[in-house]
Amino acid sequence: MVKLLITAVVAAAAIWSFKVWEYSALPELDPEERWGLRESRVANDISVREFQVVFSEEMINDLKHRLKNFRPPAPPLDGVAFQYGFNSRQLDSWKYYWTEKYNFTEREKFLNRFQNFKTNIQGLDIHFIWVKPKEVPPEVAVVPILLLHGWPGSVREFYELIPHLTTLGPGQEFVFEVIAPSLPGFGYSDAPIRSGLGSPQIAVIMRNLMRRLGHQQFYMQAGDWGGEVAADLATLYPDEVLGFHSNLVIVKCFWEDRHCQEEYAAENLAESNFSEAKYILN
Repeated sequence: MVKLLITAVVAAAAIWSFKVWEYSALPELDPEERWGLRESRVANDISVREFQVVFSEEMINDLKHRLKNFRPPAPPLDGVAFQYGFNSRQLDSWKYYWTEKYNFTEREKFLNRFQNFKTNIQGLDIHFIWVKPKEVPPEVAVVPILLLHGWPGSVREFYELIPHLTTLGPGQEFVFEVIAPSLPGFGYSDAPIRSGLGSPQIAVIMRNLMRRLGHQQFYMQAGDWGGEVAADLATLYPDEVLGFHSNLVIVKCFWEDRHCQEEYAAENLAESNFSEAKYILN
């Protein structure tokens, strides 16, 4: 009797698991959907253009003027630090740092350490760093890798990493060609002009960027918001992603599953970008 009960429980669990983890068709996303102004000067330009970070004197002086002439907030309560919200006295040291100590010239030089580019993808000017390895022997494979930053974050996250990826080490049979874009709305990439640009749509843009640069297949490393974008990209285009490492692993269930909906509601998570999808995102 006990064996029969155990068998029934195992069978029920197997059936439930099969129904919950059942795969279905991927959503159809338009690879040419436009997110920027159609009448933009570069809207139909598919060229890859060099870009440089420039901190002009006009910009620096304007920033310093704004910082020095801001309307001060109310002083904090006596004897408190940050127990009642932000302590406005902290702003004084920050203002002094940005107006008197920050070295804009040095930082401009640092940010231009690697080659920066822009190209228009689906109506948006996308900024990216593109670093190819130098003096690669013919027997060594050059492997493209897409690096995606998170939120809040930027391509600055990768500046110390890039030389390690693009430099051939002793005994290595491969070296990386790095493409590190600023996600739409971050850094020097355009923001969309309308709603609807979620992680799956950004994944399409990133895939189109890699194709623009001549890569039909590539590896990925991503984390945080970039990790979600990369996970969507790997799911939508599995044949184009040779490998994917994430420091923010995300699993999505298909939205028609009642258990999935209850889990999302219980954790107060935002509605899934794939609300119409019926598949698992691993």
